[in-house]
Amino acid sequence: VNLQAAMANILNATQPERILIEPTGLGHPERLKEILLTGDFSNSLRPAATICLLDPRQLLNPRYVHLLSYWDQIRCADVVVINKTDLSEADELAACHKKLHQEFPHLKTVMQTEQGRLDPAWLDLTPAHDTPPAQQHAHTATHAHAEEPLDEVHLLGGKGRRLESHGLGRHACGWIFNTDIRFCHDRLFPFLESLSERNTHSPQKAADRIKGVFHTDRGWIMYNAVAAEYTRREVTASGDSRLECISAGDNLDWLEIEAGLLACLS
Repeated sequence: VNLQAAMANILNATQPERILIEPTGLGHPERLKEILLTGDFSNSLRPAATICLLDPRQLLNPRYVHLLSYWDQIRCADVVVINKTDLSEADELAACHKKLHQEFPHLKTVMQTEQGRLDPAWLDLTPAHDTPPAQQHAHTATHAHAEEPLDEVHLLGGKGRRLESHGLGRHACGWIFNTDIRFCHDRLFPFLESLSERNTHSPQKAADRIKGVFHTDRGWIMYNAVAAEYTRREVTASGDSRLECISAGDNLDWLEIEAGLLACLS
């Protein structure tokens, strides 16, 4: 419902020529297309190419074999972009291309890049009319595995909130704080990096993705981590501070992470 309301507002307010949508780690691309290309939006939106950004090392990682959403995102894509080629060995790239060819023979466009750089021309490639049906083996999913949001919990007298969700074989938790809440830069980022270190030393309790933007005593900072690899950079002021953690498999101790996060308040 939030997606539909936001899309209606965007269309009415700005009448854009193009809208780019990056779903959360629990968002299913097939379900998104179903919502946006039927009903109220069927006469106002025209589908363009669906792009899947892929780390070739993950495609060969046994931890990802059971993730229904992971394989479905590739299956639904018109263009698969193999990212992080600068961090991958030649044999990993060759194995990735072979795997894609074997598992997804319908794929006509496979590109390579690094640092997530996308060629805008890829957005104009003709999308497939029909997504191939999911094969009947371990790495497929249906709409029955859609995201299931849980209750929202308010924090700091209403100035913060926690939201949990699960689905498609993953668990996620997010925290949102009003813009007047500030974090201590020198405490926050060592804490976030410690979560990445947990990924390295305790893979059974890994947060596969950590991303957020924070109002700190040194300005607004964006943080983005996949396993033990992370980046951070200064950004312009945002409407609020937020953190999202996504885990495959076991649910993490969100309350422990929350306590550590609140301890980083300025």
